[in-house]
Amino acid sequence: MFKSLIETTRAYLLSEPPPANASEQHKQELMRKLDSHVAANDATSVASLLDNSQDRGIIAQALKASPYSPLHHAAAQGKEKALKAMLEKLPLDIWNIRTHEKQRTPLMLAAENGRDLAIYEFRNGFNHHIHKHATLSPAARSTPVNDTPKRPGWPPNNQHASHQWQAIANARDSDGNTPLLLAVQNNHLCCCNALLTVRLGELGARNKLGQSALSIARQSPDSELYRILHHHLASASLELYRGRRNRARRDAAIQTDRDT
Repeated sequence: MFKSLIETTRAYLLSEPPPANASEQHKQELMRKLDSHVAANDATSVASLLDNSQDRGIIAQALKASPYSPLHHAAAQGKEKALKAMLEKLPLDIWNIRTHEKQRTPLMLAAENGRDLAIYEFRNGFNHHIHKHATLSPAARSTPVNDTPKRPGWPPNNQHASHQWQAIANARDSDGNTPLLLAVQNNHLCCCNALLTVRLGELGARNKLGQSALSIARQSPDSELYRILHHHLASASLELYRGRRNRARRDAAIQTDRDT
């Protein structure tokens, strides 16, 4: 009997694991294909894979559970074509998925690794979603949207879209770093400029060590980094002053009309 028990145990340990159910197998196959298409920077294949709404939903859930997703990989490695296809097809909440280590978003990895072109793809991808009104509530859809990123009004000026944009732009990792802080820490001038140009960074944001982008730049041997940050700070301050002045003039005009 003892020998029989040993043989039965050995047979169990050496046997093949039970096959996954069909839905799990399908999910694994979808993710395998997505990994392969991203590695090849194949935008056409990525888009085709995400065209099916049911498969897109399965992939979205798998991305959320992944410790380091294909979306992270595309942003970190500068696979801009594949990144663009994913950003256009996937819902905005997927854009802020986190790595298990350090809790970093795809945009953070782009900034950390000096991928300025990937940063612009996030801006363009957000524009794409706004144009299609894919994620906006009915109330937000009826609100006029400034969807021209090169104009001073970028990001879009409706409240719902602006909130979504800021959640992506100023997300924080486990150390409290934003994408801008990661770009400054790694001395990526092109990424700092890209982030600030498309309003993807708050200069006043501080991490858990109390560091801001400007305080880190002051300690950098590269004076150009501090110059870029200071230029954007001055521009933002001037824009804020002009906005307040224009509001004050408008309010004064309204009050004058009421008094007459």
